[in-house]
Amino acid sequence: MRNSKTTMAWKLLAWIGTQSPLGVTLTEIQFYIWTVLEGKSASEFYEPGYSYDGNNLRKTRGHWCTALYGGFYYHGGLLHLYCDKVNGRWVLTHMPKENEIIYKKISSFHKPY
Repeated sequence: MRNSKTTMAWKLLAWIGTQSPLGVTLTEIQFYIWTVLEGKSASEFYEPGYSYDGNNLRKTRGHWCTALYGGFYYHGGLLHLYCDKVNGRWVLTHMPKENEIIYKKISSFHKPY
């Protein structure tokens, strides 16, 4: 997938870069994606979805996780490729170049994009 300034991935990374120098949490990132990039309601974001060991978890808990973290046989995720995790918060280290492949292949078992 090629990148451009109009993609959700670019907009997300640019947003992370404008946040506090302390960075943002995964939940804050998912909330931004849900409400701003996808235009869904804030109240729906926090609706309980399922229970694990009696703990109610929000239904959006895994939203965009493969894109953000990557997958073993897929690609590196946005956060690992363009950010550093400092004290549990993600801080942008650099932006991708426009038109570069942003989800870089990490396994020879997966076809290149």
